[in-house]
Amino acid sequence: MLLCDVDAESYVVTPDRIQALIENNKDKKITAIIIVHEFGYPVAVEAISKIARDNNIKLIEDAACALGTTADNHHVGYFSDATCLSFHPRKALTTGEGGAVISNQPRVIESIKILRNHGIHSVEGKMDFILDGLNYRMTDFQAALAIGQMERFSETLHCRETLVREYYSLLEGHKGITLPAQSKGHSWQSFMIVLDSAIDRDLMIKQLLKEGIQSNLGAQAIHCLTYFKNKYALADSKYPNATNLYKQGLVLPLHAKLVCADIEKVCTELSKCITLEVA
Repeated sequence: MLLCDVDAESYVVTPDRIQALIENNKDKKITAIIIVHEFGYPVAVEAISKIARDNNIKLIEDAACALGTTADNHHVGYFSDATCLSFHPRKALTTGEGGAVISNQPRVIESIKILRNHGIHSVEGKMDFILDGLNYRMTDFQAALAIGQMERFSETLHCRETLVREYYSLLEGHKGITLPAQSKGHSWQSFMIVLDSAIDRDLMIKQLLKEGIQSNLGAQAIHCLTYFKNKYALADSKYPNATNLYKQGLVLPLHAKLVCADIEKVCTELSKCITLEVA
């Protein structure tokens, strides 16, 4: 496994970093690249797909946070071999749990259908178990829940954009805070700011909760997580941007039931907490 650091402002990987990683590891057989549209920010996937093709590498998009995101004028999933979506309760569209895989390759879709359904392959009504698949099927109830939300999903995206603009108007230039980069096609699944290193992010979460405001850490950095740290012993210094986002990132409330007055309250209390921390 090879990891690639992300851009400090957009929180996503860039084509240049992918290209450099490949060139610096020519002695290794790289079979697939997985890119993450973190919080719905669109990765430059068209350029990365060209790099993948030129090096005979498969491209997979982790679009768990990116339903509704357009990258290079296309919805996520257009340029890759397969794209994974999540419908976890925290997502803009939820079925309670589960997700979906999209692909423009019939062989990939057929394999996924078999793998999600106990490894079953049916031909002319005859059923056979041809792979060691599991039960990954979404229930009909969950699918119905998703369809209803899809019908109003454009309104959901518009609402999120409005709330994000309010965050920017109230927090832009605020001492101790770095705001996320903006981009055309961003679906704003979450709104994560980055706190200066002098501010204790975990203490900030506790202080906001005392005021009735839920916040949380945002971006996960694989090399900082126990399993990967123990198995691969990857140094934080190799991935400075990802490390900082993991340690200082703070996700603020963002969902379609909020109004601008709620965002104003969050920003007011956040400002108070930061003042207390800096003082």
